[in-house]
Amino acid sequence: MDKIMDLIRNGIEGRRLEFKEFLPTGDILSKTVVAFSNSVGGNLIIGIKDKTREIIGVDENEILALEEKVSNIIHNRCEPIILPEISIYRIDDKLIMLIKVFPGSNLPYYLKSKGKEKGTIIRAGSSNRLADRAIIANLERKKQNISYDSEAVYEFADQLELTEFTEFYNQKTGRKIGKEQLISLGLLIKERNTILPARAGILLEKKERRESCFRFAQVNCGRFKGRSMSVILDQYCVDNPIFAQPEEVMNFIKRNIAQSSTIGEVYRENRWEYPLIAVREAVINAIIHRDYSMLGSDIKVAIFDDMLEITSPGSLPANFDIFDIYNNPSEIRNRVLAPIFKDLKLIEQWGSGMKKIKNEMEQYPELELKINELGNATQIQFIKTNYIEDDKVTDHKPAHDIAHDTAHDTAHDKDQISDQEKKLILAISDEELTRKEIFNKLKITHRTTYNESYLKPAKQNGLVELTIPDKPQSKSQKYRLTEKGIRLLERLIEGEL
Repeated sequence: MDKIMDLIRNGIEGRRLEFKEFLPTGDILSKTVVAFSNSVGGNLIIGIKDKTREIIGVDENEILALEEKVSNIIHNRCEPIILPEISIYRIDDKLIMLIKVFPGSNLPYYLKSKGKEKGTIIRAGSSNRLADRAIIANLERKKQNISYDSEAVYEFADQLELTEFTEFYNQKTGRKIGKEQLISLGLLIKERNTILPARAGILLEKKERRESCFRFAQVNCGRFKGRSMSVILDQYCVDNPIFAQPEEVMNFIKRNIAQSSTIGEVYRENRWEYPLIAVREAVINAIIHRDYSMLGSDIKVAIFDDMLEITSPGSLPANFDIFDIYNNPSEIRNRVLAPIFKDLKLIEQWGSGMKKIKNEMEQYPELELKINELGNATQIQFIKTNYIEDDKVTDHKPAHDIAHDTAHDTAHDKDQISDQEKKLILAISDEELTRKEIFNKLKITHRTTYNESYLKPAKQNGLVELTIPDKPQSKSQKYRLTEKGIRLLERLIEGEL
């Protein structure tokens, strides 16, 4: 009972959790169950309002029929067979249903009526989406316990050009590498009478041929003014072989963060703004654990005034507990590259990275470490909890949509808003309302009061927008929350503001 209450009170709707007031239609239910099975599993709770977490409950006279209906929908519409765990709980004298779906081993799972190609659904953040061929292939590799970096690249049936890597490897390990050693390391693959390069081998090559296979196997770094990406002060693309990327990224970071020479009881001499050892571990994790099958995505390192943020393609492992980030088992995504990084002493011991980060963070009590799941990407943030924004700095969001920027604001939008703005946000909620409808909800009769105290500051703070911005006086005009307004609504509902 404690676990279910914790989910209701503290759980965040996303990759592993979804609330529904009523049982969704068969299509929606089966898509969610398939998506959970193809990802890291998840919990679907029926009888809870998704925004307010109010317990509505399920009709006690219908609960058994509802349980049977859920089982039949999943059995008849999902392929291969999915066996969820369905439980009934009584809370505040109301019944709720928990549908617990486990991560599947017989991947990929799909909608029986659509087939594998058109019916494989995956979880991206808090939504379900159709998987493309690359994702389906990734799920099939996972079923066979094969890593993407270990597969052969048939387009290049000649030798790898790894002179730079072999010299670096020899320098770090004292061991020379020839063809047999490259085969032993998994960088070359014997297939009948042919020697083929593995994807891991291509990733260790110089830019020219690596870019033809992995155009985005790079790290884009940026230093931004203030707390948004509006004004960029410095940028650099690290596109050398991946074994050399960590040091290049760290050079950029050190160039763009402050260093203090103060000596005192707490701070040691030459103390960096962020713990370099912890940041370096996070950078190495981003490079070695990224999902290289996501060919259109790169790693991003962003430095803002209030935090340092690293975003890497690839979701968190299924067994990773985002609420206990320092005590998770190690799971290796790239099984050829990871041992090589260990040989190069970029990795010390399996599973030691987060412990090392934890030890370093203890020396920085003014920082908070946070890990976010952003759809099919993982983000780690080093956040200044004592940051005070300079009144002279004004940030303006770029007109185009940047998912990276949105994630930053979601985690760290600390703008102070008035009580009137809070009331307006709660009134509009997830609807599109006319001025009159808002007046009725707020019980306001004076237009000037509404404009000056409610609407004007909310629009200036980017919380509310017009549905027809090109025609402000349109008779069909309505008001809705912006993305920023929706994020603040969620915080209001959760009692954070």
